[in-house]
Amino acid sequence: MTVEDAYALCHAASHTDNTPDIREVVEKYGEDAKADPVNRPAHYTSGGIECIDAMQAAFGDEAVKDFCLCNAFKYLWRHRQKNGVEDLKKARWYLNRLITAMEAEE
Repeated sequence: MTVEDAYALCHAASHTDNTPDIREVVEKYGEDAKADPVNRPAHYTSGGIECIDAMQAAFGDEAVKDFCLCNAFKYLWRHRQKNGVEDLKKARWYLNRLITAMEAEE
């Protein structure tokens, strides 16, 4: 998905929360950041924007918080059978994002 595709998707969706404009997200997280398997997987940063940031712009804060909770659960569930510590780090990443979002609401 290109940045322009994500931008069009975001404007097609109606949302009433404080989700950022897709261009603000691209500017903030630009393409120059290094990929790493936990914090910036290359397959989730196509077109200069991370998938989760495009999801937030398209679907809103609550949907992304639910997504983070479910993904943390998934990585905790599978860590012994698949990627061990890397999966635990991914679970922590999603929990940290969820916690940050919830603290911002307080």
